[in-house]
Amino acid sequence: MAASKKIGPDDQLKSAGVDSMAILKILLFIESEFGFWMPAEDLAEHNLSTLSGLADYVIRHRDAPR
Repeated sequence: MAASKKIGPDDQLKSAGVDSMAILKILLFIESEFGFWMPAEDLAEHNLSTLSGLADYVIRHRDAPR
């Protein structure tokens, strides 16, 4: 993915050139910043296809008991 390319909150990440390695880096960032990992059952299109989908997931789960 080109460093200068901007992605809006509702842009499809795949269409914007975000590949599986970049998604993994995003998930590692979420784990580092928010202290939780996205379990396999949540690795679904609606959670991973856009930045807003990822943000919604983090908001719903960041304060959930672990």
